[in-house]
Amino acid sequence: MERFCLIIIMALTSLYCKSQTIDSTYIESDTIVYEIVEQMPEFPGGTACFMSYLSKNIKLSSISQEDVVHGRFIARFIVEKDGSITGVYVIRSLGVIDDEYLRVIREMPKWEPGMKDGKPVRVWYTLPVHIDFR
Repeated sequence: MERFCLIIIMALTSLYCKSQTIDSTYIESDTIVYEIVEQMPEFPGGTACFMSYLSKNIKLSSISQEDVVHGRFIARFIVEKDGSITGVYVIRSLGVIDDEYLRVIREMPKWEPGMKDGKPVRVWYTLPVHIDFR
């Protein structure tokens, strides 16, 4: 049996905050970041490619044999209109592995941006990852 086991749970829809209603008639700004839009942002190739990207790029050499990491790491970031990733931060920390996950998120390729009314918009994206290293 392998010492390390990584399970990625992509229950993203359950973690989204309630959508904020913004009347675009009165507010036209590039600073608005939506919670939920008609077409949510997507990693190139979809969820399976996203999970593959994470598993191939996470380097856990900094975790010692004595470290036991167990729980849910949650990060949040903005997918910009051009698909780039900004505003990355941790919502739920697991300590020793946070920096590595943040590094991989910041280095992701551009996503397909979220769309609202047929136009690309900035969208918050929440990434939960269940981790069990024993």
